[in-house]
Amino acid sequence: MSGFESDLKSKIRATKADVLIGAAEDRPFTDWQAVEEKIADIDGVVASMAYLESEVIIKHASNPAGMGIILRGVDARKAPRVLDLERKMSEGKVEYLLTPDKIPADDFDAPAARSGHDGKPGKHAWGKSSDAESAPTGRVAAPTNTPPGILLGEELYAHTLHVFVGSDVDVACPMCGVGPSGPMPRLRSFRVAGHFYTGMYEFDSKLAYVSLPEAQKFLRMQGEVTGLEVRTETPERAAEVAVAIAARIGPAYEVRSWEELNRNLFMALKLEKIAMFVVLTFIALVASFSIVSNLIMLVTEKVQEVAILKSMGARDVAILRVFFAEGLCIGLFGLVLGAICGIGGCLLLSRVGLPLNPDVFYIQKLPVVMRASEITSICLAALGLCCLATFYPAFLASRIRPVEGLRYE
Repeated sequence: MSGFESDLKSKIRATKADVLIGAAEDRPFTDWQAVEEKIADIDGVVASMAYLESEVIIKHASNPAGMGIILRGVDARKAPRVLDLERKMSEGKVEYLLTPDKIPADDFDAPAARSGHDGKPGKHAWGKSSDAESAPTGRVAAPTNTPPGILLGEELYAHTLHVFVGSDVDVACPMCGVGPSGPMPRLRSFRVAGHFYTGMYEFDSKLAYVSLPEAQKFLRMQGEVTGLEVRTETPERAAEVAVAIAARIGPAYEVRSWEELNRNLFMALKLEKIAMFVVLTFIALVASFSIVSNLIMLVTEKVQEVAILKSMGARDVAILRVFFAEGLCIGLFGLVLGAICGIGGCLLLSRVGLPLNPDVFYIQKLPVVMRASEITSICLAALGLCCLATFYPAFLASRIRPVEGLRYE
């Protein structure tokens, strides 16, 4: 369970920072640069970055229906320090958001853009001619005005839009334009600069990144952002840093840590870990019954020896201590052997890996994380059960009377 928890944390940190700062009372967040300067010297803050987020519609010739996604504008220079997005890139680079002219030309999407992946002549998204139609040799001709870059999630890239790095997609914001009759959709072409795989289906199927200036320009929110993302030294310090930030910038801003944003998800994981601990405790309880039965059989066999020791002056406490120590040795032997086998198995799994079907579990292999505190708590629980299991047979041995043990001798 710790492996799944750690894997989930890394996936969340790939797209969301440890602390999010937003403006309270639904007011425009335009003074974000001043806030960024205020929190820069707070202990535990590694880096911060402004972001802009909005719901839009994305479309390509291969998927004429289009679908709703979350468009996030980020500072591509700061993103590698605040997010783990660079590490999650399957193809392309985050820096292509700043230099879209360096995006590799698409060798595969030109025929698809012309034919809509079905072999028939067609148009690009929303009826616009594809740039690929002007490529005589199958490569996309570089247009005079290169569209800004966009990074897509793996599911969105490969299974929904069926695009390639260098393909052009159209993004529409239904409520960003205003005409004589009311709101009008605002449309702009973007060039696929890469795709990322976080391992979270919600992110990989609904998330796209563009540069912050392009997002502000497209959404007509010049100088405004949704909030600030803050990276901390460790995710465990996020709550502490969030409190320090809130005290520094005041009540005009809303500060939330990743634990608060994903409270329900990690609470469910915590309950599962508690349930797993209870299950392991019951397994140890069942195993302790074998200690009880073995010691009772041992007491039955050693009745004469106990009687002789008592006739020689041994006290009840001494007999109880002897059998208790014997049961404790049995429990410790099993505990050490089990701990060695368990730790060795985890090390083997972490090194070799247990492959899982990503279509079912959405992870490549079984995540393995060992924590000394959790291993210690399980060992202490097993040791406590061994002590309880040993006490009753030892108590029976201490109650044996010399006359009963030597009656038939």
